[in-house]
Order: sequence, then structure tokens, then C-alpha cells
Amino acid sequence: MSDKWRDAIELRKVTRVFYQGDRKLEVLRKASLCVVTGEAVGLRGPSGSGKSTLLHVAGLLEKPDEGEVLIDGRESSKLADDARTQLRRHQLGFIYQFHHLLPEFTALENVMLPQIIARTGKSVAGERARVLLDRVGLGTRLAHRPGQLSGGEQQRVAVARALANRPKILLADEPTGNLDPESGIQILDLLLGFVLEDGLAAIIATHNQKIAERLSRVLMLHDGCLT
Repeated sequence: MSDKWRDAIELRKVTRVFYQGDRKLEVLRKASLCVVTGEAVGLRGPSGSGKSTLLHVAGLLEKPDEGEVLIDGRESSKLADDARTQLRRHQLGFIYQFHHLLPEFTALENVMLPQIIARTGKSVAGERARVLLDRVGLGTRLAHRPGQLSGGEQQRVAVARALANRPKILLADEPTGNLDPESGIQILDLLLGFVLEDGLAAIIATHNQKIAERLSRVLMLHDGCLT
């Protein structure tokens, strides 16, 4: 198997079940996918189809009831909590529809924070944050707090924060869903640039057809099945 494929994130026949009283809901039914470095795969489906659940399982935030999640070729979903936390911290980057920035921190501090949590020294974390914020077009806004930034700028900070610890895998849940069309396209351009330049493997859930058309390929999630 090539290095390219070893760097992939792979889901093998993943099933995720929830219960509402006596009712059993199979949100994911033997869902399988593989994403390699340099590839941005779209994930589409109606609201409630399980897109967020699939991203949570892929990101080791939830354990599948059946199946496997391979990261860097290693089955990871059944690891102990501490080991999964370490993988999330160093291998995975998350971007959500809402930026979830800490309002009392500056843009620079928000991007430094995940690095500090990962025990990176402050000077190194600060330099990495400056480089990333410059790459997303916010090199002159380092000292601004979220409330002083536009919605698009806040999401740019969230993109930089997701990449702070140099992850190999990027998981984005409707990353442009809370933005106007122009800002959404700008955020997508940034994400695709990072995927290609930094060799990331990305899964991007979106309702937006124009966004989906820009991605490497698109998978549909319906009745818990991926096609």
C-alpha cells in the first residue's frame, strides 16, 4: 500500500444506532469511505440524514456500534479515551458551521490555544498562529477579538485554528452554511488551497450544490447508506 493511501482516513462498514424509547434508529448503515491526501470529498444528504454523525464518528468523537475507523492505516475507534483524544488533537482538524471562537481572546490567541493545549511552547505557537492567520488573509487583524471581526473573518480564524496542530485530516460540517455566498466561496477557496498545498484529506458536509461541484467527488448519505 502506498504512503498516499496510508495517510487516508477510512471508514469500513460503520453502523451507528440511536434509540428513541423502543424505536431503533440506524443513522449509519455499514457506511464505507476512504479519503486520501490532497482530496476533498463532499458529503451531501437531507437534514437529519446523519452527516454530522458520520463526521463525529470519523473524528473519533463518537464510537461506531459496528465497523472500523482507520486513521493513518490504524484502527482507531476502539482505542482508549486518552489515545483517541491524542489522535484528535494532532491528526484531526474540525471546522463547524458556527466558528465557536472564544470571545475574550484575540484572533492570534484563538489559534494559539489548541497548540498550547498540545503542549507547544508559546513562542512557537504564536509564530505558527501568525503564519496561518496571514495565509487566511488576516495578518493585520491578529489583535482583534471575534466581536471586532465580520462573520467571514471569524470563520477564517476558525479555519486557521483547525490547522494549528498540523493535522492530516480536515473534517468540516457545513463550514460555509452561516455565511453569505461570496464569503462562503472565499472560505471554500481557502480550504481547497490548504488541502492541495498541505496534503490534507478532507471531508466537507454541505447542502450547497455550488460548493459540492468544486470538490474532488461527492458522496450522498440517504437512509444511513453512503452512495
